[in-house]
Amino acid sequence: MAWRFAASLTVFLALTIALVPDSFSQARLVGRVTDEENQPLAAAIVYVISPNFTQATLTNASGYFTFLDLPIGNYLLKAYKRGLPTWQKDISLSSPSTIRLDVKLAEKSATLAAANAKTPSKVTAKEPKERDLAEARPARPKPEQEPKPAQEKKEPERTTAPTPPEPKAETLSDADIDKDEGLRQSVEEAKLTNASDAIKPDTKPELIGGMEALNQKIIYPAIARERGLQGGVIATVSVDSLGLVRKVTILRSTDASFSEEVFRVLSEDVRFKPAMLNGKPVAATAVIYVEFKLK
Repeated sequence: MAWRFAASLTVFLALTIALVPDSFSQARLVGRVTDEENQPLAAAIVYVISPNFTQATLTNASGYFTFLDLPIGNYLLKAYKRGLPTWQKDISLSSPSTIRLDVKLAEKSATLAAANAKTPSKVTAKEPKERDLAEARPARPKPEQEPKPAQEKKEPERTTAPTPPEPKAETLSDADIDKDEGLRQSVEEAKLTNASDAIKPDTKPELIGGMEALNQKIIYPAIARERGLQGGVIATVSVDSLGLVRKVTILRSTDASFSEEVFRVLSEDVRFKPAMLNGKPVAATAVIYVEFKLK
């Protein structure tokens, strides 16, 4: 009887494991952010958004970014650098592997066209002279001639700048990562940041100037204002030993536009006093709440 029960339990557990969705599997997403001349962009904000998980990180000095331990699923990947248009792309992480997707942030064509447009010539008013008046008198009428058949004006051929090929996602092995020093460093930095999240410091990271300094930098998202949205964002902020933000994970947010604004402000406009452990600055995390309220 006992062996039958044990066998039944074993079969039940096997079936349970087989039927449970692979929601606990995790993937890695890496890549490099460059400008239109293929130059690396440091400190660009890169973030992934899904219904169940939202996180942001910054590119390193070589333009590389790394997300470790992303739950399997579909994401919107976005990248932003002040002065450049936001880039975005849907990406599916369907297996626990390392996926590389590079990002190119290029100027908008309209901006370039405006910069290259010619300035209209300046017209200056002046008093007319006798010669000007003579030239302005109507000339004697000439004998009528049969009008020439009108020729259709040909529209100038429109030329468009060649569109750069859209970057494609590729699967990397650990050996592939080791071959690229900048990418390898990015992965190692991400691992160190993840490890520091578990540190219990004597004092946690503190915003320089307090939450008031952060609130002064917040710009209410236009799309949220138009919809009359209010709410807040609770986020875990990973701060290194220099007081710089390395990673932001959203715990709860009323709207994605609020999360994106928190990412921007934390990465661009504020600094932290680092956490302290045994009298020395260390990397650690802080939890913050940012409220969005229409006035």
